[in-house]
Amino acid sequence: MSSVQSNYSPRQQRRKTPLWTERRAGAGRRSTGVLSAAEKGHILILLVAIGIIGIGVIIAGAYAAMVNYHNNELKEQNAALQSEVQSMEIDLESATNLANIEKKASKELGMVYPDGDSLVVIKKSSSASKDTGLAANLKKNAFE
Repeated sequence: MSSVQSNYSPRQQRRKTPLWTERRAGAGRRSTGVLSAAEKGHILILLVAIGIIGIGVIIAGAYAAMVNYHNNELKEQNAALQSEVQSMEIDLESATNLANIEKKASKELGMVYPDGDSLVVIKKSSSASKDTGLAANLKKNAFE
């Protein structure tokens, strides 16, 4: 049998052996289960990186929740302001309605339409003195 094996190179002999006996994962490593300092450093760096990424995800989630809460508050304020604007538009239409103005003027303020004898005519004067302003003309025409 030794003569048969000598015809093949060690590489060719290895190929003839079954695959599961050829190489195993970790072949050439120590089988003691102790990690080297470099491996421990790599694992530590990996764990720190995973921790930093996890903390970043948590912070991003918290920030997104805060922004969402603030957005909901603004939506509620916007809805309240929209209803207030609609109410004010209705009040404005009601206040500028001529029929409502006339009713309020006659009932609350006692205003009436003028007759021919209660009419005051303001004449435009040609003199431009300080005593002939609008107030002076009103006084003059009211007491004549």
